[in-house]
Amino acid sequence: MSRKIFHKLIDLNEVTSIINKHINLRPLGVEDIKLINALGRVLAEDIYAPIDHPPFDRSEVDGYAVRAEDTYGADENRPVKLIISGSIEVGIKPSIEVSKGSAIEIATGAMIPRGANAVVMVEYTSRSRDELLVYKSVSPGENIAFTGGDISLGDLILLKGTLLGSKEIGLLAGLGVERVKVYRKVKVAVYSTGNEIVEPGEDLLDGKIYDVNGYLITTSLRELGIDAVFHGRLPDDYSIIYERLVKALEEYDVIITSGGTSAGLGDLVYRVFNSLGEPGVIIHGLAIKPGKPTVVAIANGKLIFGLPGFPLSCYMVLHKVVKPIIARLAGLRIPPVRKVRARLAYRIRKPLGRTWLLPVALVNRGGILVAYPVSMKSGNISPLVNSDGYAILENNRDLYLENEIIDVELFSSEHKIPDLVIIGSNDPFIYRILVGADLMNSTRVIVTGSLGGWYAIRRGEADIAPTHLLDGERGV
Repeated sequence: MSRKIFHKLIDLNEVTSIINKHINLRPLGVEDIKLINALGRVLAEDIYAPIDHPPFDRSEVDGYAVRAEDTYGADENRPVKLIISGSIEVGIKPSIEVSKGSAIEIATGAMIPRGANAVVMVEYTSRSRDELLVYKSVSPGENIAFTGGDISLGDLILLKGTLLGSKEIGLLAGLGVERVKVYRKVKVAVYSTGNEIVEPGEDLLDGKIYDVNGYLITTSLRELGIDAVFHGRLPDDYSIIYERLVKALEEYDVIITSGGTSAGLGDLVYRVFNSLGEPGVIIHGLAIKPGKPTVVAIANGKLIFGLPGFPLSCYMVLHKVVKPIIARLAGLRIPPVRKVRARLAYRIRKPLGRTWLLPVALVNRGGILVAYPVSMKSGNISPLVNSDGYAILENNRDLYLENEIIDVELFSSEHKIPDLVIIGSNDPFIYRILVGADLMNSTRVIVTGSLGGWYAIRRGEADIAPTHLLDGERGV
């Protein structure tokens, strides 16, 4: 078996255009479904309000519907006396109306009777049979929710491409929407490859590692409402990989594998991809770090992604390349990536020719964000939770200076600023203290080594710096 090399590393910005030369990245179809079944689906049309909301003038409080002018001058010392002429319950159209000097008892949410233009809260009244004393005046419109005051007939409510969650479904239900048009779900088959992979819960024998990528890819896509199914591990066996993927092409719209994508003698994925159908592999290698050994293929008009086996590499390509492309197939409208400006904590050297996606943890000091690079070792899994985002270090630069201002693309649209910042050596006892003091969720821990912690304290970027010193006599 010969070794295959990466003939041409593709720039990140070229990936979508290369795919578009072979298939159209557009939604796969439209379905009309009941609203109750629409959780996690993507709207295929703009939704306009079919009615006003509220659909009638209604009381916002329990109290008495009145003419506001009849209450003017009322206070605790000089209450206004009104005559109670009836009551109105929720869900009933009132047949009585408020006349001068009268009041009608009304429940929260009940329809405002004709003649009334305000509601006095029950707390500011006292009642004796049909006589009502009002101790606080009200102005016209007070405690009334008017027709269309929330949403008016014809208002644009939700945009095409919106992922429907419980709040959106509740909104549509409140407007009487029974059915919605949604895009057909994208069905994605996910596989991990490699003889070294075992499932969480199995015995971890020498030379084996637990599968990270299968779980990471599947759940990341499900967060977008994608119908992703994890099919477990594929062994390093050409015929088995081929057989499974041929079957998956019949059932799924997209296939994603992880592992076996580099140019090593034992890596089979790109060879299998090339045998599945035309045009086969269209991208083999991206000009990025981490994430270089990425494969993209097309067979029978369907997309196949081969992601790197190392978790950090896998996640960066998934986040930067795969999810945006699958979102287009799903018709999903994804908001622009949120970027922040941050000061680089220390100097970074890199080779020319490849773009680095540098994971960073952010610290806020005096209104200034400081970006601490997190380990770029592709096999590490801690950067998945210890980083807030990543800086894009350009391929034509080999040096970024300490304190240089850089752009950071956040993994999430919301960045939580920690109350306590700990930077320095990795000290397990620190975590025990934080858990015992219930501070874990409000603390940022960044491992830089003892010297990095000292510098962070000096620059005012850390509150605590764990330090380990060498005992020269004992060598520990």
